[in-house]
Amino acid sequence: MSDRHRRVTVEVRVPFDSNPQAVKELLLKTARNLPEVMKKPEPFLSFLGIGESAMEINLYCWISNVDNIYNYGTSIRTAVYDALLEAGYEIPVPKTNVQLKTEKENKEAKKDAIDDEKELDK
Repeated sequence: MSDRHRRVTVEVRVPFDSNPQAVKELLLKTARNLPEVMKKPEPFLSFLGIGESAMEINLYCWISNVDNIYNYGTSIRTAVYDALLEAGYEIPVPKTNVQLKTEKENKEAKKDAIDDEKELDK
């Protein structure tokens, strides 16, 4: 392989209820149809696992000219994003639940914590 070839990694996150096989087929089809992506070696995926708020997958594609890595990488990522949206996938984002308490609830929680600490000291 030429020293001008480079691998582009596209990090993808899809909802937990996604069908991994369908996502795989969509991502590989998208990559194979892009002129920026080399035919050999073929694009491939790695299912990284279940993250905090999504299934995490990496798509790996080879490009033929390292000088274009940023432009080609952007084109590949944009095509993947568009394909996911067109197929109806939501792009998951981490969510944080925040519970707000009244002043009275805060005082009660502090009192309970102090009481628990006293129990531990015994």
